[in-house]
Amino acid sequence: MYTVDLNSDLGESFGNYKIGNDDKVIPLISSANVACGYHASDPVVMGNTLAMAKEAGIRIGAHPGFPDLMGFGRRNLSFPCRGKSICALSAGCTGCILQSNRCKNAACKASWSLI
Repeated sequence: MYTVDLNSDLGESFGNYKIGNDDKVIPLISSANVACGYHASDPVVMGNTLAMAKEAGIRIGAHPGFPDLMGFGRRNLSFPCRGKSICALSAGCTGCILQSNRCKNAACKASWSLI
């Protein structure tokens, strides 16, 4: 039998800015990519999103992007040979937050601008 993984990018709010409806999306999906704090999110939002995803029993992945909060990671930034370092740093930070919430990382999906 085939199964479909319904996936969504979540945790993209930061500071006083609410972006998306994570609490309404989580019950509808089987996995989530949580923004790692460069193109969106912050540590508080990441922790809250991870807690909601864990409670819902969905798989959690890291979603790193360029350090571009103002452009939401969508501006064409030039970081020669730094894409891997940015991914590693932001995914590593997400790993620490995952551990503090006793969650396991299932995947890492880079923002389109890093690809």
